[in-house]
Amino acid sequence: MRNSIRKNDANYEEQKVSEFDPHPGNFHIREYTERNGNTAIHIYYPNCKNYEGEKIIVYKGVGWKEIKNLKEIDPHFTDETVIKPFARFEPTRNGWKKAIELLNIL
Repeated sequence: MRNSIRKNDANYEEQKVSEFDPHPGNFHIREYTERNGNTAIHIYYPNCKNYEGEKIIVYKGVGWKEIKNLKEIDPHFTDETVIKPFARFEPTRNGWKKAIELLNIL
C-alpha cells in the first residue's frame, strides 16, 4: 500500500499536484446519509476540475456529527490515523446509489 501525504490548509500549496487538486479547506457538502455510524457524503470542491469538483466519499466508523464539524476534508486515501475516506465512488446518481448500498452492508 502506498503512503499519501495528507493535504491541509497549511500545506496545500506545497503538496498540491496541480492548481485543480481539491483544496481541503474549500468545500461544500451537498448531501449526506448516515447509517449505523458510517456516513456517505457528496462534496463539492470549487477549485477542482475532475468531475467538475464533485466527489462521493464513504467514511467507515465516522458519524455525520463528526464530519459536519470538520473545517478541512481531504478526499484522498491515507495511512494516517485521521478521519479519512473508506471508499470513493464516481460522482453520479448511480455512484451515490452505490455509496448508500455500501452503507447498508457496513
